[in-house]
Amino acid sequence: MRRGSEEYFTQVCTALQAPVKYKPTRQHDLGDLLNGGVSAYKKILKQAKYSARHWEKFEELAKLEEIDEYSKDVLKRTNMERWAVNPAVHFNHWSEFTPEDFRPVVHAFQDLYFLFKCEHCGTFLHLTLKDNQQESVKCDCNRINWNLKGK
Repeated sequence: MRRGSEEYFTQVCTALQAPVKYKPTRQHDLGDLLNGGVSAYKKILKQAKYSARHWEKFEELAKLEEIDEYSKDVLKRTNMERWAVNPAVHFNHWSEFTPEDFRPVVHAFQDLYFLFKCEHCGTFLHLTLKDNQQESVKCDCNRINWNLKGK
C-alpha cells in the first residue's frame, strides 16, 4: 500500500504541479508526496471557492463547499489511519494486522485517492495554466472544471 501510494501521489503532485520538498537523492517518501499533493489540493480548492464567490457563481460555490467538507472528512480519516502504513512495512510484533484491522485503512486511502480523480472519466484532476498563471483545475471529460481566476 505504501509503495502504491507513493506512486499515486507522484502522479497527483505532477498533475497539480504541487511543490515537493527538494531532496538531493530524489528519494521522496509517502509523507513528502502526500503532504505536497494534499497541500496543493487544499490551496486550489480554496482558490476555486474564492473565484466562484467573486464571479457570483453561487451554485458552483455550494458544490465546492460540499467538496471541501467531504475532503476535510476524508483527510481526517486518512490521518487517523496513517499510523498503520509505516509499521506494516517493517517487522514489528504488534503490527501483524488482520484484514479487519486493515480494512478502515484501505477505505480511508481509497477515499483519499478519489479526491484527486474524476469519477466519470477516471483521469487525475490537473492544473491548467494560461500565460504562466493558474487558470483552472479540470479532468479530461471536463465534468470537473474549477475556475481559479478572480475578477
